Amino acid sequence: MDLAKIHIRSGKLTLMTYEGFTTQPIPMLRERVKLNLRERTVDFFDYGYGDYDPQPLYWKSRLIDASFPDYDKQQSFDKRLSVLNIPELADGHGPSLENLTALLRINHGLTIKGYRFFKAQSAIAPL
Repeated sequence: MDLAKIHIRSGKLTLMTYEGFTTQPIPMLRERVKLNLRERTVDFFDYGYGDYDPQPLYWKSRLIDASFPDYDKQQSFDKRLSVLNIPELADGHGPSLENLTALLRINHGLTIKGYRFFKAQSAIAPL
C-alpha cells in the first residue's frame, strides 16, 4: 500500500497501491481497497488488470515529504508541469497518461523522461 485516504464524514478508509510510486513522477493506480468502517464492508477495485483503467497520480509532491526518495525531483517536476497550464489537470483526476503525453507533445513540443521534460522529437504524420 502506498497511500491511505481517510473519509471522515463517511467513515471510510481507502488504501491505494501504485505502480512506480517511489520511482516515477506520475505513478499509476493499480489497486484500491475501500473499507466502509460503519457498514463493515470492503470494496476492491483492480486497475489495469480488471474492470478499471489505470489512473495516473498527479501532484505526488503534495502527498510526500522531504524524507521521501527523489522528493526534490518530484517537487521540481510538479512545478514544471503546473507552469504548462494544462486545463485537463485541473479537472478531477486529470487525463490518462497517454492523453497527457499527447497534450505535451502537441501543445508544448515536450516529452517526459524520468523526472524531466525534453523537447519532443518531431514525428512525421502518415499521409
